[in-house]
Amino acid sequence: SLGEMLAQEYKDADPFPHIVMDGILPDEFMQQILENFPVEAISSDRVFNIGYGGQFKRQVMPEDCSAFNRSLFHFLNSRPMLQFLEGLTGIEGLLPDPYFEGGGFHETSRGGKLGIHADFRINGRLHVQRRLNLLIYLNPVWQEEWLGQLELWDREMKTCKARVSPILNRCVVFSTDADTWHGHPDELNTPEGITRRSLALYYYTASRD
Repeated sequence: SLGEMLAQEYKDADPFPHIVMDGILPDEFMQQILENFPVEAISSDRVFNIGYGGQFKRQVMPEDCSAFNRSLFHFLNSRPMLQFLEGLTGIEGLLPDPYFEGGGFHETSRGGKLGIHADFRINGRLHVQRRLNLLIYLNPVWQEEWLGQLELWDREMKTCKARVSPILNRCVVFSTDADTWHGHPDELNTPEGITRRSLALYYYTASRD
C-alpha cells in the first residue's frame, strides 16, 4: 500500500516519526474544501485567547458545517484512511474520534500562535490513547515572513529540528507521545484578512490495560 511504501521515511524522521506529503488531495477536491471552509462564526466554535496555549485560534466542529464538510471529515475517519495510516506508521488498531475532540477546522488570525507543547494523551470521553495527529493545510498563498511554520522540536525540547510551512494541500502526520514537542510559537504576521487555516484529526488506540 502507499502507506507502507512511505513507512521507512516516516519511522526514520527526525526528531520523532513524522512525514510531510504535498498534493495529497486532488486539486478539484481541495478547491471544494476551500469553498466550503466555514468563514462565518458558528455557535459551537471554540475560540482560544490564552497566549502560549493558543492565541487568536478558532476551532470549528465539522458536524456543524455543510454536508460536504461533514462527508469530508467522515472520510478522514473511515476505514481506507485508517488502513493508510496504519501502513504508514506501523500502529495497528487505530481508532478515529467521532467527537473530533480538539480537531476539526482550525483558523488562527494575525498575532495568533500556538506554543511548543505535547498533546493530551488520553481522550477522556472515549478512554483511548492518542497516537497520531493529521494536519492538512488550507492556505493558497503563504509567505515565509508571515511565520506560522509548524515546528517540531527534539524530545528534550532544546532545539527545533524541522519547520513546515502551512501551504495548500500539504499534509503532516506525526506520532504523539509525552515528548513529541510541536507548535507554531511565533506570532502570525499575516496581512489583515488572511488567516492560517488547516484541518486537524487525531487518531487513537485502545489502552492495553
